[in-house]
Amino acid sequence: MRINMLYITASTGIFSYNPDSEKIEHVISNKNRAGFFSKKSHGFFGICHQISSQKIIVVSREKLGTKSAGKPTTDIGLHYINPKTNSYQTINYVKDIHDVHQIDVYGDTVLLTDTGKNRIIAYNLVTDTVHCKIHFGHIRDDVHHINAVTVISDQILIGMNNSGKSSDILHLPLTLLDSGSDVIDAFEHAPTITNLGPYTNTHDIEPFNDSFLVCSSHDSVVLDSKTVKPVIRSNNWVRGIAQDEKHIWVGQSHHAKRAKRHSKHLDGSILKINSKTMEIENIISIPGTGQINDLQYINI
Repeated sequence: MRINMLYITASTGIFSYNPDSEKIEHVISNKNRAGFFSKKSHGFFGICHQISSQKIIVVSREKLGTKSAGKPTTDIGLHYINPKTNSYQTINYVKDIHDVHQIDVYGDTVLLTDTGKNRIIAYNLVTDTVHCKIHFGHIRDDVHHINAVTVISDQILIGMNNSGKSSDILHLPLTLLDSGSDVIDAFEHAPTITNLGPYTNTHDIEPFNDSFLVCSSHDSVVLDSKTVKPVIRSNNWVRGIAQDEKHIWVGQSHHAKRAKRHSKHLDGSILKINSKTMEIENIISIPGTGQINDLQYINI
């Protein structure tokens, strides 16, 4: 039996939405994730689908004792979700990854955005060790606000929000992961850079036709990176893009001050968009999410 499911990461946990039955399930809650005697997580962010295991990988934001680098969270938890049952298990906790945003997986290597320290961490799921670190310059501080990463063909694409300045997508060769170096400086490998013109506060890199879709969150639009023009418009903060054969799914949340945007009293929603006409077909309310962070669609 085929499984069609949209997974949603949010301030208050992981949600699933079945587009056939329209059933919404709260798969992992911040409260029950850690166990009775443990502190709850600080929300869930990056999500990806590992083809080899046919499982979903999600990352939670944690505070496990690492010295702060100026961000609310200092560490992460990695978790598997079995889409056949929506059951979950913790893979491991990894320290010294600050303010994690989006993630992706290549084989058994998870690429994790260490936004607070201006780098990507490549983590091996088999050995449970850090494979290598990709630095973006010599400053281990939130310089470029790296918040998106995806592997496409033979490239690693990295979204650089640039903290209020014009955003970029940086393209690196995937072979860097096999260089044998523990630390790699991305800027020393002559990366190609796609500039997103006047747009800032960007998130996501979703392949679409011969281009990429990128959320310009504050402007409430989804951009085509090739034309640097909006192709989808919303009235809310947008973040998280996924696709099936006929639709684009976009997460949207209330515009709110940072201190209030993660409240369980805020409901997020998902835009269901016709990928040919770019018209909104439906808006699905997801109660109690706080802020929606990322989406992953699976059809297996």
